[in-house]
Amino acid sequence: MTMGTPSTRAGCSGLGSKIFFLLWSLCAALLLAGSGPAVAAGDIQLTQSNEEKNTVKEQNRLEPEEEPLPEIYYSEQVLPSPVLKTRNALLQAARSGDLEKLRPILEASEDTPIVSFGADEDAIAYWKDSSVDGSGRDILAEMIKVFSSGFVHINAGTTDDLYIWPYHFVYPIDKLTAEQEVELYLLIPAQHREDMVEAGGYIGFRAGIAPNGSLVFFVAGD
Repeated sequence: MTMGTPSTRAGCSGLGSKIFFLLWSLCAALLLAGSGPAVAAGDIQLTQSNEEKNTVKEQNRLEPEEEPLPEIYYSEQVLPSPVLKTRNALLQAARSGDLEKLRPILEASEDTPIVSFGADEDAIAYWKDSSVDGSGRDILAEMIKVFSSGFVHINAGTTDDLYIWPYHFVYPIDKLTAEQEVELYLLIPAQHREDMVEAGGYIGFRAGIAPNGSLVFFVAGD
């Protein structure tokens, strides 16, 4: 085998050094390229984490707290005189068994009381038509049960200021206490409870009287 000349060996040696340097440079570049995105990703992840924390803080700051449920009352003494007068007059008329005795009370209201979710109509005629026997006495019985129950005062001092019977109308049906559930069953058949839970709230007969004594509604359903 013929050996190369010194100059040839020197050239090869120089070429090898250049190749080695190029390979080393390439490896270093690849290593830097590989580490670059990881650092960037870490920076992005950190930024996203901070943004998420700030978003949660902002949501917590902006989201209003749940309003407390209104106080339940049972005593007539908390009712303003006009409200008490109307409530007692309705009870007296209902106990008479004669729907017509409700008419003067309805006509004395500032606006026509709501008795259904359909077109405005004569309340007495509507109650007779919707009663089980045409007399309306079952409706009168419902009225007695409603106005004998606990009540709440909502939106005090506003144009929507109302005294509402029963309090179940504004209380979550599925969060009632044991005592409150007993009071619910005094108002509705037990099997209707689950229907109301599915409906999202109490949909039995309820009534509202304004502070001036006007009957605003006596209605059932949703």
